[in-house]
Amino acid sequence: MNRNIEALHVLLEHKESEVRAVADDLTRLRLDWGAERTALARTQEELRSEVARLREDLAGAERLRLDAERRGEELRGTVPRLEEELARRRPAGGPGKLPLDGFQRQIVAMTEAEDFAEVARELTEAAWSRPLDEVAELLRWLEGSDGVGTMAAMFATNVARLRPLEDVLAFAPEVRRRGGAGLRLEWRAVVAARITEHNAAAVYLGLRDEETPSDSEGDRVLAMALSRTRSDTEAASLVSAALAGTAHPARLTRVTDLLVRGRTGDPLGLKVLLRLAERGRFDVAAAVLAVAVGETSEPFDGGDGGARLGRRVRELDGARIGVLFDLVTWLDDTEVMTLFAARLLHADDDALLHRLFRTMEEQKRLDLLGLRMSAGLRRALTDRRRSRRQ
Repeated sequence: MNRNIEALHVLLEHKESEVRAVADDLTRLRLDWGAERTALARTQEELRSEVARLREDLAGAERLRLDAERRGEELRGTVPRLEEELARRRPAGGPGKLPLDGFQRQIVAMTEAEDFAEVARELTEAAWSRPLDEVAELLRWLEGSDGVGTMAAMFATNVARLRPLEDVLAFAPEVRRRGGAGLRLEWRAVVAARITEHNAAAVYLGLRDEETPSDSEGDRVLAMALSRTRSDTEAASLVSAALAGTAHPARLTRVTDLLVRGRTGDPLGLKVLLRLAERGRFDVAAAVLAVAVGETSEPFDGGDGGARLGRRVRELDGARIGVLFDLVTWLDDTEVMTLFAARLLHADDDALLHRLFRTMEEQKRLDLLGLRMSAGLRRALTDRRRSRRQ
């Protein structure tokens, strides 16, 4: 309001100066400007009206400032009263919190009174300040209550957002057991937003469900975190950090799917799997490759999967193609190895296929190809051997 008043003062002075200037002009040119005299007089009148309006605005602004100052004094006086009221609501000699059953009754009463803002505030405070066993009990209660059930997702995500990471991981089984699909999805998104290279291993291991290793919370949350990465290097670093200390991680179904299909800058995930190989995670790189070459339901021979794979391989430089072919050559899964070679057969680039054959031959792994799976690959390898004998 002070800035508004200062601006009005400046504008008022400017307009008054314009009135004086117009009056001087009108006097000086009265005899010569007969035709324009009326227009100048009208302009002068308009300016006088505007000055009057600005004076009214200035007076109104002064009144608003006084009202704001008076309201500020009232609010400052209200704060101690509210603090006293809050203190009276807390149990005497207690830790400053209602017992859990009393807190639940209070939430129900606020909900029935439609004081939803206060309900949200109280539940947010409870999410970070109450003991973890009480937090788990509150989630179960919210999920099973008709009136406040809609608050369960907000409560769970506030636990994930506000509490220390070790509490979040300890709370995860409760979310899995009690939370609905929507609640679990929101909770995962919040936890994923907290993942960094520094804490990725703790989060992944803390969320792994050994009973369902192929569809664990760790896999889901890590995939969500990867969707936020902006480069192949960042994605590979996050995966490597998450799997640090795990020699044989569980099947990363959602992580590998995300790396192959969920990143527009690296379709098929070839670049990121090479980054993973550079970091020594050949197991994860092989898993990504298996999804990449088998991402369609096409048979070994036919379809356009080979053309897509060929385009992505040709985008790599010679050294990276060598790393990729070395990885393929030493795969434990001969079916994936054979499928990769069969895809290259349809890549419209014989040089790529022959380079793969040469790499496998040098490593004495060429005989591992499952030629019974692909008639086309069998013919290509037969032609290669015949031409070399000639």
